[in-house]
Amino acid sequence: MVGVLVLVFLDLTAAFICLFIGSIGNSLSFIVFTQKQLRRHSTFRYLAYLAVIDLSVLYLGLGHLILRDYFLFDIRQYNLLLCKLHTFLTYVTTHLSSWILTIVSIDRAIACTYVQLNKRFCRPKSADRIFLFMGIVISLLNCHILLFMGSK
Repeated sequence: MVGVLVLVFLDLTAAFICLFIGSIGNSLSFIVFTQKQLRRHSTFRYLAYLAVIDLSVLYLGLGHLILRDYFLFDIRQYNLLLCKLHTFLTYVTTHLSSWILTIVSIDRAIACTYVQLNKRFCRPKSADRIFLFMGIVISLLNCHILLFMGSK
């Protein structure tokens, strides 16, 4: 019994540490990537979006665990709408995080190899449009959670 309590304490301590360090790291990343000189490049625009999305993933995931394990409050058992919304947002943000990294790689590959595409694709406005398009597509792909998730 004591061993289980120690493991739960270490789990929660690790969760708080990860939440604290992740919050500071992603916030600093966002501040750096939104500096005036860096905002002019599409790659840094994507990385600023990534910092915000990763902060959301951090709070949705670890926030849920901390509330459930430390405060004995499970948002997913409180209300069906909150359960659906939390699950939906968790899936959307984790998928967006992965796809932003993919788009950053594609953006860098185009910027380094294709001069003609570089002028059209690797611009901040293009990055904004692509991010918005990705957000809409990923939300549509995961909207079944909001529509069809049951009562259990």
